Amino acid sequence: NNEITKPINCNLSDFFESWPILQSLRGYELVERDFRLKYPNDKSYDFRHFISNWDKFTKAIFNIRRSSVKDKHANNLLSQYDTAQLMKDYRTCNILKLLLLPYLIPIKTQIKGNNKIKSWKPSLEESAAAFVTHVTNLSNLEEDIIRRRLKYTEYGSTIQPFIILVGNDISSINTSYIRVND
Repeated sequence: NNEITKPINCNLSDFFESWPILQSLRGYELVERDFRLKYPNDKSYDFRHFISNWDKFTKAIFNIRRSSVKDKHANNLLSQYDTAQLMKDYRTCNILKLLLLPYLIPIKTQIKGNNKIKSWKPSLEESAAAFVTHVTNLSNLEEDIIRRRLKYTEYGSTIQPFIILVGNDISSINTSYIRVND
């Protein structure tokens, strides 16, 4: 625990390389256990607490920002969300909330290249995919990651951690991952 909490100057990939056990299927449990030991009175690790806050947060964001969404794909996702709400399909609602978040809170960013002359402003779709990506199978994902890596490398940047949802469609997501390493 002391070794992990010492301030170090490394990125997330380096950290996972130093602690490969954290990459195992149950690695998150070690992080959770360390957190509970360090902060025994903090209940924020409780899943019910997280879900309650997630629901409050997304409800507020949807109420404030929904009318400002102009993107065709995002409006389609909003329609799917409304349908899932009517059907009381809360699992699909939460998946759609994740997919919609980058459209409801758009990030205005510009990535400058190594030579400072060339820059790239990711589209709304590219920004959304950098946060959460839905694929029907993992082989399609690897092709997408290779394309992203090339583009980001061209501008001296790296792919940041992002969520991967796998399933035939939004209502049939059967697996999810968080891709951390480039």
